[in-house]
Amino acid sequence: MGAKAGRKGMAAEQAVPVVTNQFDFSNIVTGCVLRFESVAFENHIELESEIENDILFEGNEKQIKQLIVIFLDNACKFGKDGKVKVYFYKKADKIYLSVNNTGEVINDADMEHIFEHFYRADKSRARKAGGYGLGLSIASAIVKNHKGKIQVESTSKTGTTFTAVFPTKIRKIE
Repeated sequence: MGAKAGRKGMAAEQAVPVVTNQFDFSNIVTGCVLRFESVAFENHIELESEIENDILFEGNEKQIKQLIVIFLDNACKFGKDGKVKVYFYKKADKIYLSVNNTGEVINDADMEHIFEHFYRADKSRARKAGGYGLGLSIASAIVKNHKGKIQVESTSKTGTTFTAVFPTKIRKIE
């Protein structure tokens, strides 16, 4: 009986390997921005982008697309009647993806919890916009899986900006 329990425990600890490949990160960002042009238009949002070309990346392409979609979806949902701007560039040994919107500011108390599962800064507004409060926690997990860092900045002067910073060389994705 003890041997079986031990085997179950070992099986539970083994992680499913993440499939990675090298891809053109710039093209992925551009494609996601193009997909959101109609969403932005419907929400009366001006969508702009500054995307550096030919940035290659080694990672999980599906997860990276999901991250970009989460950033853009949130920016369009909560940046009503404003502007959403996407910045994508490489500087030194880091790759930066930032999505800024001119919607309502996220207060400091909410900022501490914004990447937690099921957390919503404004419960009533989130209900109207849809979703379950999982997007930013998933985005955070994707960035961490790729050995990156995720951050948010929100001020009345600059709006709200979500940024993911990735190393250009990743050792091993979990």
